[in-house]
Amino acid sequence: MARISVVIATKEEERNIRDCLESVKWADEIVVVDDESKDRTVEICREYTSNICFLVRPCFVFFRKYFFMAGYRNGFRGFFISVSSALTIFMTYAKLWEMRRKDL
Repeated sequence: MARISVVIATKEEERNIRDCLESVKWADEIVVVDDESKDRTVEICREYTSNICFLVRPCFVFFRKYFFMAGYRNGFRGFFISVSSALTIFMTYAKLWEMRRKDL
């Protein structure tokens, strides 16, 4: 069966991250790439996944540009879905579920 991985980029997303994570908890794997959040973002993320990597450079432009590579290096293994920020909430991904069901 195809695995579905979600990589979420975060920075100070305490207000939004829970809804985002709830919307992807069906995924086989959730990877959070956090840019040194000072709020409760990481604490909330740890309720959903232990796969959190932290970027060394606290620069949001760098963070947005390279979060995919950081997620890849830190272990996502399945078919990749990118969430550009924690403001994104996944509603329906029928095609992905269909691919998963058919084991493509």
